[in-house]
Amino acid sequence: MRFNAWLRSITMLGSMLLGAGAAADDFPTPPNTEKSTETPMDPAEVCRTAKLPPGFALQVFAAEPDVQN
Repeated sequence: MRFNAWLRSITMLGSMLLGAGAAADDFPTPPNTEKSTETPMDPAEVCRTAKLPPGFALQVFAAEPDVQN
């Protein structure tokens, strides 16, 4: 009896994982809704010119064109 429940759980988990992969392929690319026509500030310059409290640091982990608004 326990083996059947375990086997059912594994089968259901496998089905969910396979189904999630297929759904991700169909997801459309979101449109760029940024209305600004200006070029964004260079991320390195943002880090260099930002005013932060003592003890805080600013670091770039994502920037355009990899990230869009």
